Amino acid sequence: MSDDRFDSELEGADAVDPADQAGIEGLDGAAERPVFNIDGVTYAIDSLPEGVTALINDLLRCSQEQNELQFRLRQLQAAQQTYVALIKQELDVQGIEPLAQAEAPMAA
Repeated sequence: MSDDRFDSELEGADAVDPADQAGIEGLDGAAERPVFNIDGVTYAIDSLPEGVTALINDLLRCSQEQNELQFRLRQLQAAQQTYVALIKQELDVQGIEPLAQAEAPMAA
C-alpha cells in the first residue's frame, strides 16, 4: 500500500527514533552523513531547510502510524475469528441446533 512518490529512505538521521522503521535504513550508529531518498534522488539531510526535514519526519511518523494501525487491524481480525470459533464451540457444547434452511430468514 505504499505510494512510490514517497518511497523514502532516511539513513543515519539523529532526528528519527531508530524504533521508527518506516522508510528508514542504516540507523546502525555509524557516523555516515544522513540522507533522504525520494523518487530515486538522494538529498543530504543537513542541506535541507528545516521545513523539509519537518515534512520528512512527519512522513516517517505517518508510515509508523500506518504500520501500527495495520497491526491493530490484524489483532482485531484475529479477535473476530476467535469469537466466531468460541460461539460455534459454545453452540455445539450447548447442543443448540441451527434453523433448517427453509426456516432461516433470508438475508437482505
